[in-house]
Amino acid sequence: MTKLRFPVAWRSTLLLGALLAALFAATAPHARAATAADARVSFRVQATTQGETLLVSGSAPQLGSWDPAKAVPLGTTASAYPHWSSSVQLPVGTTVQYKYIKRSPTGELTWESTPNRTLTVSAGTTGTDDRWNVLP
Repeated sequence: MTKLRFPVAWRSTLLLGALLAALFAATAPHARAATAADARVSFRVQATTQGETLLVSGSAPQLGSWDPAKAVPLGTTASAYPHWSSSVQLPVGTTVQYKYIKRSPTGELTWESTPNRTLTVSAGTTGTDDRWNVLP
């Protein structure tokens, strides 16, 4: 077996790519077809991080049913930072509890220490505007 060698500068990029691929693959099984009784809900949170990834997990299957391995990854851009977001389809009329999680590059998880957040989904629900570890 031949061992591949990558330049040191590429190793962190390859590791980040592998982690992102694993995150997206972990959330794929929870996708389901949207129905007229669903609302597209954006989870938005303001959080400063130091190389961590942000996730949202909660009581609904679309949020991973509290399993951090199935949590929904949030994304940001250089111009949007420190605002992170992601959207999911949730059934209208349901009430979900959720929390945000920080995942370090080594995989260590830090859950928000505040009580669970609650969202009741209606046809007009567009999303949340949260701050890390701060309840409204």
